[in-house]
Amino acid sequence: MSWCPKLQILVYRDFDNNSQAATTSRLMSPGYCAPEYFLEGKSSSKSDIYSLGVMVTELVTGSKKGPDLTKVLRRWRHRWIKSSKHTPLGYQQVTKCLELAQRCIQINPTARPDIVYVMDELNTIDSKGGQFQEIPCLEDMVGIEPLEIHFPFKLDPQISHSIEMTNDTNDYIAFMAKARSRCFRIEPDKGIVPPGSKCSVTVTTQAQVNALPNNHHKEEITVLSTRVDGGLAAMDITGDVFIEKEGTVVDEVIVMVVFDKPPPADEES
Repeated sequence: MSWCPKLQILVYRDFDNNSQAATTSRLMSPGYCAPEYFLEGKSSSKSDIYSLGVMVTELVTGSKKGPDLTKVLRRWRHRWIKSSKHTPLGYQQVTKCLELAQRCIQINPTARPDIVYVMDELNTIDSKGGQFQEIPCLEDMVGIEPLEIHFPFKLDPQISHSIEMTNDTNDYIAFMAKARSRCFRIEPDKGIVPPGSKCSVTVTTQAQVNALPNNHHKEEITVLSTRVDGGLAAMDITGDVFIEKEGTVVDEVIVMVVFDKPPPADEES
């Protein structure tokens, strides 16, 4: 993967001799501020380490929140397969970066590593000479393409995009797609993908998209999938099918829906 060197550049940039002055304003940003700074106004290099951990988490997962490692790796696997860069090294790098990030965002500042340790670890995982282990559960999933769809942010309703689901396994895969808002409808929102088959799901915008706040331009569609018996019909699929229990793997993939902001009026003229 090519972004480990980019993380190293990020670290060097944020921890130069002017680090304390450069990070004061950033630490005030919601989500990036270390607890001791936010609660007590205390700042140190370990406060910067906390901010770095949040940034690395967001870079790797797309979210500041604590990640589910298996779900993150599955999402990266989708991207690697699409770009023909599916290698064990990628799993190692993602896993190690998230482990580092979790150490950096410890509540107790003394439990966070120093910047020298972070740099040494980044240099280590960028090496291709180690031994890597595949994670078998990552193979039990339906391929989803694309993982991000774009709609123009305008008044026109009934704009549609398709999501294609591919089942390359020898089993029947049940899926259920759920949106967090009513900005669009999904058809079908559940179904069965037979072995070696594909299924197309259509996402269509609704008029409610016009009521979105000016600063709200992203939504999420959650796609759940799991192996099922071939005799199960689409009408029989309920949320209970996707409850994880012993011997059952339930895959969860987030498809981002982006409403592209229109250009400013002065740019259109």
